[in-house]
Amino acid sequence: MYSADQLQVLASQFDIQFAGAKWKVEVFDDPHEGPAIYFVADLRDSYRPTETLEIRVLSYLSPNDRRSVESFKEYVLWRLKRIAIHEVGEGLKFSGELVWNPHLPLEPGGKESVA
Repeated sequence: MYSADQLQVLASQFDIQFAGAKWKVEVFDDPHEGPAIYFVADLRDSYRPTETLEIRVLSYLSPNDRRSVESFKEYVLWRLKRIAIHEVGEGLKFSGELVWNPHLPLEPGGKESVA
């Protein structure tokens, strides 16, 4: 199983471009949860389109995601797909209205998040 330091070496080999930005993968060792990843990019702010903001998406790795280079690559690909779906949701409008706002809860009884 790969350590956080070993995973950071692997992560440095990714070249990630999507949502109009270059993304970085930063791996660190959380003292309670173990190896974790930040997916980092400077994106256009969907609430203030003339501004950009740094996005830092925190994700934790399971032991299975750290077993091999292939499993790590599969995890990164899977997680980036989920991030891409979120980013599309922030920018896809129909007649001026968002088709799906990824910041609203989907579960029954959830509270609307404030951006």
